Amino acid sequence: MRMFVAPLIGRAGLGNELFPLLRAADIAARESRVVLWPTWFQLKIGPILRRERDKRMYWILFRTPGLSSVLRLTWAKAHGVPYDGSSSSHPYVTVRGMEKYFDGVSISGPEFRDLLLAHARRGVVSPPLQEPYIAFHVRLGDFSRVGASESGVSKNNTSSPIEWFVARARAARDAHPGIRMFVCSDGDDIELAPLLREPGVFRSTGRNALDDMVFMSHAAGIVGSRSTFSAWGAFLGDVPMVVQTGGDAYRPHARVWEASADEAASDWDDEVRHRCMKAR
Repeated sequence: MRMFVAPLIGRAGLGNELFPLLRAADIAARESRVVLWPTWFQLKIGPILRRERDKRMYWILFRTPGLSSVLRLTWAKAHGVPYDGSSSSHPYVTVRGMEKYFDGVSISGPEFRDLLLAHARRGVVSPPLQEPYIAFHVRLGDFSRVGASESGVSKNNTSSPIEWFVARARAARDAHPGIRMFVCSDGDDIELAPLLREPGVFRSTGRNALDDMVFMSHAAGIVGSRSTFSAWGAFLGDVPMVVQTGGDAYRPHARVWEASADEAASDWDDEVRHRCMKAR
């Protein structure tokens, strides 16, 4: 008898919605189940009204499942049982929510990235660059802002100050001369201007949320936000990441460092340098 696991997604951003899919893929690998791929179609008015860059139309990123999979997914939503570790005999189990983020899963980030790419529509994800680079993820959008003088960010849905990213760009340029740095962000060029004016800093050419996420996963290092999106970039490529003090809320792996604007991040720099040498 075939066994299935259905990730039940909600209406949040891609970073949050991928957690049920990650858990489903992990359960499928351990129990020889088939993942019932989400249809993703959910029209979200908020991002449109707020004029966000990412309109969260994720159904255009992934291929539509076949009719039989859609029917099985519908059945699982109505009759499946929530997975709790003791429901392994039920043919249809469901997973929802963010659980403990990345904790407890045995599937690796690169393996899960391959799964996402296998279901992505053609042309959605750009080919990776052939040179080492550092990726910045500056989460703005509907996140609240903190003052430039604050040394840490300890609340979810709060942006690190742009001045913190500027300081980290200058430190990265000193530690890694000549390396290019690319900014992935849902913010506009005006708010990002202090960072984009820095020598060697460019805006990512990512065309959508998945494109930017995968782009980050191929970087030599990530300068991230207190955001699940930053954490996914680090997880998918096992990329060393530095965030503002208090910003490692989601723990994609062990190689995440916290630093204020004026603190050294020498361990992160060493990891980035090592990845650059391997890439060359």
